[in-house]
Amino acid sequence: MIILAVLLVGLPVPLFVAVDRVVYHFESRDTFCIACHLHERKYKEFTVPPGQEVSLAARHHTTNKVRCIDCHKGEGVWERLGVLTIAAWDTIIYFLGMHEEPQHMRFPLGNATCLKCHQKDLVPKGAYATKYHDLTPHANLPIRCPECHVAHPHGDPKLDFLVQARVIPICQRCHPTMFDAAALATPFPLLVTTMPRGNAPAL
Repeated sequence: MIILAVLLVGLPVPLFVAVDRVVYHFESRDTFCIACHLHERKYKEFTVPPGQEVSLAARHHTTNKVRCIDCHKGEGVWERLGVLTIAAWDTIIYFLGMHEEPQHMRFPLGNATCLKCHQKDLVPKGAYATKYHDLTPHANLPIRCPECHVAHPHGDPKLDFLVQARVIPICQRCHPTMFDAAALATPFPLLVTTMPRGNAPAL
């Protein structure tokens, strides 16, 4: 009985490690991912010369050789377990001929995924800085990086691929009067430089 209990408690850990190693062996190649996701046409967006990118994901790939799995692996045991569970289910329905390409992530990326490389970009510089990440009051807001920095939709490289239609509503959670009808028609950099101060709730 004791041996059985030890096996039941101890087996999941080496089993998880073994499965993770096998799956990661395949996932580490982008060609494996595009067999089911993105497909060749979409993947070509990632292989353009630097300066011709149309999405944030493409910029990461061309400038730093970031692979699919570098962002989609899941950080920590629980995130990784969640990713593996979804991947297992997707594999089953794919071979049953029931697979449809998801329109959004069912297991959203957490900040830890981005902070592996971008921790140095999140150093607050005070309450009167001009960039979002430099403003001290923004440091502890419960906003995930990918809520603003979406990776795959096309965007303007001059705006670091920020999609105005996504970012503005997020700003308005705390700054409800930040953008009026006239401001919404202006280019995004102007919206940033004309941000009114003092109308956000205390944090």
